[in-house]
Amino acid sequence: MAELSAEEKVRRARAGDATVAAAMAKAVAEKYGAEGLAALREELFNTYMKFLPKMAAQLGIRPGEGHCQDWVKLESAISDIAGAACTVVESSPKRAVMRFTSCVSAGAYRRTFPQMCREVIVGVERAGAATVNPKMRFTATKFMPEGDEYCEIICELEE
Repeated sequence: MAELSAEEKVRRARAGDATVAAAMAKAVAEKYGAEGLAALREELFNTYMKFLPKMAAQLGIRPGEGHCQDWVKLESAISDIAGAACTVVESSPKRAVMRFTSCVSAGAYRRTFPQMCREVIVGVERAGAATVNPKMRFTATKFMPEGDEYCEIICELEE
């Protein structure tokens, strides 16, 4: 067997971690239902809120005072770390739309627990929006693990 590249090793590790996380979320959903999934989502939100403000500041974003274009910058950095490729469909201070066209975790989520992004991972995305500005409204509309061609996230800054 040929030696794997460092990038392929990382991709496989991420996919394996995604399978484990999705299996745990599926077990929680089966045993505890919506309340259990809400607890997972809330814990992800709380965990990410501990370090996203520092990450935002490193990107030149003033946490709590940003706009939708700042959210795009933070979300792009998070996605890069997570192994997801995204494109910016719309970006203004008041509204931004991002599409994720590939994600190393999507296949594992689709096979194990297709609702993983909608029910759990969305906690991470909400933390990103809340970090940039607590007045930011976040909506996830499409999810690759559920069969959509891409994932789509919309952020709007409320007046």
